[in-house]
Amino acid sequence: MKKRAVIFALAGIVLLSLAFLAGHYFWPETAAEYRGTVVVKEEIPLSDSLFIQGLEMNDKELICATGRYGSSMIGILNEGKFNAKKNLPSDEFGEGITVAKDELFQLTWREGLCYVRDPQTFEVIRTHRYEGEGWGICYDGTNLIQSDGTAKLKYRAPGTFEVISEHTVVDRDGNPVVKLNELEFANGHIYANIWQTKDIVKIDPKTFKIVKVYTTDFPADISHENSNATLNGIAHIKGNRFYLTGKLWNAYYKVELKD
Repeated sequence: MKKRAVIFALAGIVLLSLAFLAGHYFWPETAAEYRGTVVVKEEIPLSDSLFIQGLEMNDKELICATGRYGSSMIGILNEGKFNAKKNLPSDEFGEGITVAKDELFQLTWREGLCYVRDPQTFEVIRTHRYEGEGWGICYDGTNLIQSDGTAKLKYRAPGTFEVISEHTVVDRDGNPVVKLNELEFANGHIYANIWQTKDIVKIDPKTFKIVKVYTTDFPADISHENSNATLNGIAHIKGNRFYLTGKLWNAYYKVELKD
């Protein structure tokens, strides 16, 4: 019995250590005050061939960026129809996008390239190089904010793409929240989807603590059949209204995120 108890104790220590190293977040059922509500206003059909990596509203246009090597594109999504404007080279994997100061920023995954485009013509104006992976990106009105799949958010200068500061996103207990992916800045907060989950978190940019969790439940979400087909696309419309979608989904959604 003692031997078995020691084994269980060691197993528990290992599991706790792995959880600490990986980072985790609070989703207890009892923490109702941290849970927001996703209210679907409209479902819009979409081609399920699009490996969507980023959405961004620019005036009244919805810009969409896709990923995967050999099929990374950027263009306009209009009433479910994707009009590709530019293709990335076949050896580059497109990632998140944002518009800042009348410029369109597009990340790449592991290539260390950020393309700065004209948001009307999609022509490349300049290219920045950076270290590490590129996942999501947004703009708070002053700085760019970039995720890399960890719990870190990097603040970057729009003109040079140099890192200004770096912050760790934590839950209410101070635990790092990893797998931060697609980003959007709205209503004075950072919204991020957690990769390979159905969750979007609302982050206070003063404390970098999560203040709200929204769990989605969309018919188009086929992540239970294909682990790659996860939630991945947040575009702010106005107020608490957003467009949300995912990779290889056959629809995108106009929703209200209610606190």
